Amino acid sequence: MINVFISYGHNDYDHVARRIVEDLRARGDLDVFFDVDCLERDDWEQLITQAIERCDYFVFCVSQKSISRDGYCLNELSRACELKKTCIPLMLDESFVPLSITRLQRIFFNRCCSLDKTIIEEVYEPSLQKLIKIVTGQETLGFYNKDIVIEDQLQTFDPYEIVQNSLDFEGRDAFFKDFEEWLNNPSALPLYLLEAAPGVGKTAMASALATRYTASVAGIHFCVHNNAAKTNPKKIILSLACQLAYRSPDYQETLADILKKEGGGEEGAKRLFEIFIIEPCRKIKFDSAQIFVIDGLDEAVANGKNELAEIIVASQGALPSWLRFLVTSRPEEDVRGYFQACHRYAMEESSAENNADIRRFYDKAFQSYHPDEKSMQLLMEKTHGSFLYASVIVKSVKARELDIHNVESFPNGIYSYYKMWFHRIFDDGRIPYEKVRSILSLLSVVQAPPDVSFLADAASMEEKDAYRYVDALSSFLRVQNGLVRPRHKSIMDWLTTPSICPSEYLVLPNDGYKLLYAYIKKVREAGRGWKTNYYVIHEYSRCLRNLKLYDELCSVMQDSKYLLSCLKSPFYNLYEGLEEYMISLACLYAVDEDYCFDVYDSECFASILGSYRMKIYNAGYFLELRTCGFEDYLSEKYGSKIGDNIDYEIGVVHFFYISLNFQKASKRLAALVAKHPLDTLDLDQRSEIERMMLLTYRKEALFGQMEEVAPAAIADARASNNAFEESLDYLTMSKVYCRELKKKESFEAAEEAVRILSEQIEAETDESNTQMGDHLFLAEDYRVYADAAIWHGEYDLAANLLGKAQAIYTLYHTVDRYYPRFLYTSLFLEIARHGETKRIEELRTKLEKVLSSSKDKYDKAQFLFLDALYYFLEGKNNPESLQKVEPRLKQAIAFDKDISVPLEALEAKCLMNLYDEACDRPARFNDKHNEYTDVWIAYVEQKIREWRQNR
Repeated sequence: MINVFISYGHNDYDHVARRIVEDLRARGDLDVFFDVDCLERDDWEQLITQAIERCDYFVFCVSQKSISRDGYCLNELSRACELKKTCIPLMLDESFVPLSITRLQRIFFNRCCSLDKTIIEEVYEPSLQKLIKIVTGQETLGFYNKDIVIEDQLQTFDPYEIVQNSLDFEGRDAFFKDFEEWLNNPSALPLYLLEAAPGVGKTAMASALATRYTASVAGIHFCVHNNAAKTNPKKIILSLACQLAYRSPDYQETLADILKKEGGGEEGAKRLFEIFIIEPCRKIKFDSAQIFVIDGLDEAVANGKNELAEIIVASQGALPSWLRFLVTSRPEEDVRGYFQACHRYAMEESSAENNADIRRFYDKAFQSYHPDEKSMQLLMEKTHGSFLYASVIVKSVKARELDIHNVESFPNGIYSYYKMWFHRIFDDGRIPYEKVRSILSLLSVVQAPPDVSFLADAASMEEKDAYRYVDALSSFLRVQNGLVRPRHKSIMDWLTTPSICPSEYLVLPNDGYKLLYAYIKKVREAGRGWKTNYYVIHEYSRCLRNLKLYDELCSVMQDSKYLLSCLKSPFYNLYEGLEEYMISLACLYAVDEDYCFDVYDSECFASILGSYRMKIYNAGYFLELRTCGFEDYLSEKYGSKIGDNIDYEIGVVHFFYISLNFQKASKRLAALVAKHPLDTLDLDQRSEIERMMLLTYRKEALFGQMEEVAPAAIADARASNNAFEESLDYLTMSKVYCRELKKKESFEAAEEAVRILSEQIEAETDESNTQMGDHLFLAEDYRVYADAAIWHGEYDLAANLLGKAQAIYTLYHTVDRYYPRFLYTSLFLEIARHGETKRIEELRTKLEKVLSSSKDKYDKAQFLFLDALYYFLEGKNNPESLQKVEPRLKQAIAFDKDISVPLEALEAKCLMNLYDEACDRPARFNDKHNEYTDVWIAYVEQKIREWRQNR
């Protein structure tokens, strides 16, 4: 007999639910338990618990009543999930499915009734047969998505976590009231930060949100310390995307299409957030706010930064109005610093609210024990506001390990509780703590939950002994799906902190790294190599860094087989592998630059730089290479020599360009083309070099050379079917024609850039994940066109073009790396046409804010030039404004000199000479560059005189 439990909340569909029960029972091979039939009995709760424990299938009837937090059905569902029963969501209305079963296939009975509630047999019968086939084993319960690829590629969420983390939850009414006010406020800030100290119950509160607010919490993720899969920003983003797919069929369709085209993606986390969250979410709508909950965001810090926090905060303006984030964190400045502009709720350990909740929890748990008030007050003192302590104390009392009538003997605080239990386990000597310490030291350093087999192998013990030791620590370690992990981060905090942990139990992470290193060496010597071992691939370089084995780290950084396994392993994403590589480079450089120079000398590094140069560019790692002495290496040990590895040489040019060393970039290009003529290269290499020529020659103001290269560059971009690059080439030439005073050619090139990119966007499907990027670059096309229009006095045209750019930024509610240039071109327009002071000050304030955290000296120099221009023009009638010109121009000229942009430097010096003239001083500059810049600077001087004359 197959046992089926049906969980149901009374509503308008009682007749449907009872019909389902009757039809299932009529078969004769199913024992069907219908929970509402026993609710009138005194022992109803016990009967329900027993029925859930013995059932083979747990059918949860989804309705507005069943998902209500005031009902009992969610308790039944939590128990079923805890026991890992096969749960089946059965839809009676359009209510949201609880998160713990949201990924499961649904059986639809919500359309089987007519308007008068009569059952429509033609609709009812197929759904019934579907249910029967699943509970009788004829069909397997699947996932709720049109394409299994969503579950296969993205799902990292374990719904059991919600149940496990919300057990014994109590109180927190003030928090839930605050959350509801935020949730129901349409104008509320999109980010909510819940802060609380360790042990106060952040994770339980996050889990309770998922169970209480089923219609609002669209996704949840629990970050776990020292667990790379649980703290990796990319995996978190993909997990949330997967969960949202079960909430919205439209989003699900888009997501499945993206995955078919892109797979899980080798993009960086920021781009993944755009591809899987921002772009598709802007195309769907919800009637009410949907919340992504991320618990323990402070645990997601890696290599000194919290990338996920950066992404969420930076992207909040681009989120659709219905999508919000709630994150929990310890009260740490690293996280709080990101969330300056958010709704914040702090739960203090010593607060009256927290202590009242703990007291209610104790009173409920010990109701049948009848402790006296004095004992309860003493217990509250020993609790120190920790819900974690309260939870373990209740479990110990119920297990008769502690006596509630002898509270004086209870440990004082959670760390004393850990100490008490370690004494109980290890003081009699039956379990050797030194062996256990090895296991704990490994757990303190590995970045993924290990299985017992690995712990035994790495700690050099029999597997049966490892099982025995892990079992002895079952109060502190949890084994789930065969993997071992601490039950709470505070356990490892206690064990690894000398000031709070007795020396006999102290665990040193360095010992863990030594064991891990020995294990990796053993694996390699056994010939198991790099290919399939997670710990070897993930942990090796981290081990070497922590053990300060720099010679070996330098050697492995030159091992092509190892690095290829990192970059292409099933455990690493390409960007993660590159990030690990850069971290090791930075470590070596901090110790001795010669280590880095040895790495740069290797064929391995040349291969990585050449093969992955665009990935390195997209991730921003060229700038990190600069901080690791790569430019010094090129100067000191490599000189200007051009090698045979063309891809590497192109990578070096990218490095100089991204580092704003345009002079070196152009010289390098000239040498590269001299050794490897363009007609000997393949189309992609040739097109990339030609594009870099245009960009670097533009910065070097080598306009004649640009005009020579431009036709071939545009033709090759077109031959490559690369509309974006073709548009970029035309845009670059528009800038040049403007400076050559070729107004007609400049406008035509800009119009062509706009046309090409606009047609590309029109050809893209709604699901294309490149559309946002192309749209934002179209805004840059409009901006460059507007800049040319301003210089040539076409102010109305410039205003129209900047309006189109602004519409794109407004559409996506986001900014990109060109946004500062949009702002300073907008500022330039207002200065040139003598716009309103209020508008000018508004733009200046925005620019100052945007550039305050920027490291881009080019953008900063441009802003300083425009700021000086504004004060110079205003200074005609206001001597105080004139005093602000010189310091700004000095700083702008210094920036321009540092990054080798002669044209911009000459513009600033021209303005400085005009300033000197206004102050009745001799001009201080008489710099020349070439015939093109001479003509342009004369024109700039003329325009500035005109603008000042009109003031």
